[in-house]
Amino acid sequence: MNAPWAIRLARLHAPALAPLRLRAGVEIAEDGDSVWARGPTCDDALERLIRGLPAEARFIWGENDSLRAEGSRIPSGRLPAARWRSLSDWLQVVLPPVQAVFPGHERIPLLLVRDGEERQPNLLTTPLEIWRAYALEAPEIRLSYLRFAVSSDGQAAVRGGPCPPLPGVRWVERSGIAVPAGYRWSPNVSDEVVRLVLSVESGGLILWYPDQRISRLREEQFIEVTRPNLRATEARTFHTS
Repeated sequence: MNAPWAIRLARLHAPALAPLRLRAGVEIAEDGDSVWARGPTCDDALERLIRGLPAEARFIWGENDSLRAEGSRIPSGRLPAARWRSLSDWLQVVLPPVQAVFPGHERIPLLLVRDGEERQPNLLTTPLEIWRAYALEAPEIRLSYLRFAVSSDGQAAVRGGPCPPLPGVRWVERSGIAVPAGYRWSPNVSDEVVRLVLSVESGGLILWYPDQRISRLREEQFIEVTRPNLRATEARTFHTS
């Protein structure tokens, strides 16, 4: 179906549109209890994504905003006369505070709160010097399940559990969202909704602090824990001009 397309979803299912945010030309409009999405073309990959969405109706988008239901040759309606915005803009969130959008236009703050349930940390942030000293001496078997990334200010993020026995901040990561151990988000919405609200890209990782600050990391920033990688990372972080 390499043609202009449009779909209609219940507002409740709007978070499901997040996988389309990187596709060029996708636009969104709100119409009462429904959300509409449209795009100028639809290749095979995009069609598979659209087929997986909980859409109430799917259309071919024609001239003068006419709509033709799939399988029909006769236009059966028109796109709503609403404000259309690019999906990436529509999903944009300004922090703090983070605002989650739910049915009925009610806006509820999405915040981190103390959590009484103990969860196993699977990510550690610690100064690079401390991490490097440990990793250069630790048995390889203890490092084989870990990967690490380093920020420009000399902090190492060590991913994989259990965390190494080092000083630093321990995090619980789930679905690419890491919160400090001892915290959870409130209200208790799904991972998918949080990823949508915080604009977590596919393969990305965010560190979400209790004061609403967010740090973003990419999957490709994490590398294997080897001695050559450790030495090269330290040299690049501290000795480049």
